[in-house]
Amino acid sequence: MDARGYFQSKGTYMNASHVADGELNLTIGNVEKETMPRGDKEEKIVIYFQEHDRGLPLNKTNGDTVMVAFGANTDDWIGGKVTAYKIKTKFDDEERDGVRIRVEPHNFLPLEKRTPLPPSSTPPKSTPEIPF
Repeated sequence: MDARGYFQSKGTYMNASHVADGELNLTIGNVEKETMPRGDKEEKIVIYFQEHDRGLPLNKTNGDTVMVAFGANTDDWIGGKVTAYKIKTKFDDEERDGVRIRVEPHNFLPLEKRTPLPPSSTPPKSTPEIPF
């Protein structure tokens, strides 16, 4: 009997128990904006994979990784190849297992193929003037 299935989370999203056996090579199949079911009901971008039935809500680290590789337009992420792996991380001052993703450089979407986005409606943060 394979005991691994008994100890995996029964929730909706991917977590470290799903990559406990090593790395998972995955292809992004869909990208959604979802309200997280716990805590402060924060909205996050969730990527779903062709090879896995659970999505991965993106934290800042994983979101930055995907944006560097494929651009800021989530439409360009579809079909992107990523590798998910387990790490040790701190959450609420407690060490826990987490999931990180990486993208090998040969899988990056070339800049000329990225869909341009309209200018951001959020004004850039101004820096205070430094008197000299």
